[in-house]
Amino acid sequence: KVVCSDIPVYHELYDGNVTFCDPARKAAIADALEVVVAQQAISSAEQNAVAAKYSYAKAAETILKQLAL
Repeated sequence: KVVCSDIPVYHELYDGNVTFCDPARKAAIADALEVVVAQQAISSAEQNAVAAKYSYAKAAETILKQLAL
């Protein structure tokens, strides 16, 4: 599992797959780390779902399409 800053772009990218926290608050970071440690390891199915959603190839394809406009 991963701990990320609680900012909108990370929610858009990783919602449901990471634990968010306020990076300016030490207590929030500690709490998020405790949550992650307490959770079971991410399953292979979850890993595959994230990997299928995001890849360098898909990102490159999207950028090339945008540049063609």
